[in-house]
Amino acid sequence: MSTTVFPTGGRSVVEQMCAKFPELHVNDDAKQRDLITKIQQQFVYQYGASWGGKKRTGLSDAEKSKDSMAFLEPSGACSTWDTFQGNTEATILVQDGAPPDFADMPASEATFMAVAAYDWLGDDETETETEPPPSNQAVEAILEALEQLQTSQDNDTAQILERSDANTQRIVDQIDGIKTQVEESLQKALAILIHRKRDDAPVA
Repeated sequence: MSTTVFPTGGRSVVEQMCAKFPELHVNDDAKQRDLITKIQQQFVYQYGASWGGKKRTGLSDAEKSKDSMAFLEPSGACSTWDTFQGNTEATILVQDGAPPDFADMPASEATFMAVAAYDWLGDDETETETEPPPSNQAVEAILEALEQLQTSQDNDTAQILERSDANTQRIVDQIDGIKTQVEESLQKALAILIHRKRDDAPVA
C-alpha cells in the first residue's frame, strides 16, 4: 500500500505556478492540461523523476488528465492527487503531507506519464550587461573629435605660417572656414544628444 504523501512545499509550488501562468489557471481543459504539465515538470526538477502525469490506460496521450499530479510507486503502480477543483476558479485542492486521492492504481487502470524536468520558477540566469548608455558614448566621441580638430587646426596653421608662400593667408582662411563648419556641426550634434539625454532622464 502506498505511503507516499504530497511533498512538503508542493502546494506552494502549485500556487507559484498558478500565479506565474494566470492565463492557464482557469476552468478550461486544454489550458489546465498545459498548466498541470508545467507543474509536473517543476515537480520533477525539485522532487525527482517519480513525479509526472497520468492517463487512463488505453487512451491516447492527448487524453492526459488535466489536473492530476501522479507519482510512480516502486511497485509500478500509479498514485494521484487531484490538483484543482472543477469550479470556475479552479480552486487548488492539494495540501502538503496529504495522501493520494487515488493510491496504487495498477497499470491496467492508469498509465504513468513521465515528463522532463524544467525549472519554471528559477531565477532568470540571463545577466544584463552593464554598458554606458549609447548617448554618453556618442557625447564622449564628439568631445574627443572637437579636441582633435582643434589640435589639428593649430598644427596645420603653424606649418603653413612657416612657409613663405603668397597664398598663405588665403589657404589659412580656407582651412579655418572648413574646420569651423565641421566644428559647428559637431557642436549641434552634441547639443541634440544632451537634449535627448535630459528628456530620457527619469523624473524624480
